[in-house]
Amino acid sequence: MNKNSSVLKSYKDELEALKKDLPRLKAIADEAEEKFSNSRQGRPVYPRDQIGPYSNAKARIDTLTQEIPSLQRIVNWEEGVEFATKNLRIAKKDMARVQGEMKVLQDRREKLESKRAHLVAKHEGEFEAAEHEEHEAAQAYAQAMAEDDSGTERKAEGLLQKASQALAIMKQALKGANTVASALTIQITELDESIEDKQAELEALKTSTLQAARFYWSDRFEILTRELVKLAAHVSASEDLLGYGDSFSKMYIPNLSPRVNSYISNCEVRTLREAVRLEQLTDI
Repeated sequence: MNKNSSVLKSYKDELEALKKDLPRLKAIADEAEEKFSNSRQGRPVYPRDQIGPYSNAKARIDTLTQEIPSLQRIVNWEEGVEFATKNLRIAKKDMARVQGEMKVLQDRREKLESKRAHLVAKHEGEFEAAEHEEHEAAQAYAQAMAEDDSGTERKAEGLLQKASQALAIMKQALKGANTVASALTIQITELDESIEDKQAELEALKTSTLQAARFYWSDRFEILTRELVKLAAHVSASEDLLGYGDSFSKMYIPNLSPRVNSYISNCEVRTLREAVRLEQLTDI
């Protein structure tokens, strides 16, 4: 834990303790204030010793409440830079793991969906075929009755009964297939939810990866920016000695670190320029 992390922790602990103790201090202050207001004995002394701790605690809470967010940003930056490479490696490893887990879930879903579709299609096809057979048998029976051929009629009646029985069996089988398909749909829905969870986890890891990458490149940008400002100061010093105009009068480079000003301007260049001597410019 670096210095800023240690200070941040102490500030948070202090703030928590003050907030916890504030009701007690307020009760003491209110009681002292009431006694002072109701006192009728001469010129009572204002109870600063009883009221002061409450006022001081409130003021300290306000100060800590303002300072903690700024310090937290600095600590986040320092830790982000320090662990950027490690966090990036861990996030990429976790992404590969989650992608593998999601692939397993997607493959399982695809298989269940295929089985569900095949099951329903198979039994619907068998039911339609049985329904067609019954229709054909009914037509044949009706034709036999119209021809008044008792032998053919008995035979057609028997075929119709068999077709009707087969249709009833297929209808029951289709109902069972639909029940199984409904159960499979529930499992597919559960898999969809798991896949969505994995996708959300993957997006969160992607964000972590990008955040780690930003810290990594931001730190290198800061390092190069400091070097760039030094170079600009040397160029500016040369121009100043030559009596030229300032090439960096409109210089503006954003600072990514929360520890310093939000940008670097010509002021920083001019400040560094003052320390540059002729010998430094020509000793190349």
